[in-house]
Amino acid sequence: MKQVDGKYIIKRLELGKGSFSTTYLALKDDELIACKMIAKKDLVDKINASHNKQPTKEYLLGSLKNEVNTWKTLKHPNIVSFYDYSETTSNIYFFLELCEDG
Repeated sequence: MKQVDGKYIIKRLELGKGSFSTTYLALKDDELIACKMIAKKDLVDKINASHNKQPTKEYLLGSLKNEVNTWKTLKHPNIVSFYDYSETTSNIYFFLELCEDG
């Protein structure tokens, strides 16, 4: 277990994995939620592996900002709700609605 911002507890149970993030089960005030965690080291590794480092860096950071900004504006019963964002020296966290049935 890992605590973030004093209000989220990230469990070790992995819910899914994408190209540069892993989603874990988390708790906030005894409510089960999802936590999408992006390791900054993985982002740096992707940038360093690229032949065009600066455009790759700009693309990755722009994509993350766009994802957060888009999620914040979307309110629909068929779209996962975005609750919060946090960042530490080693990780970026998106706290999301948990969809238990898929």
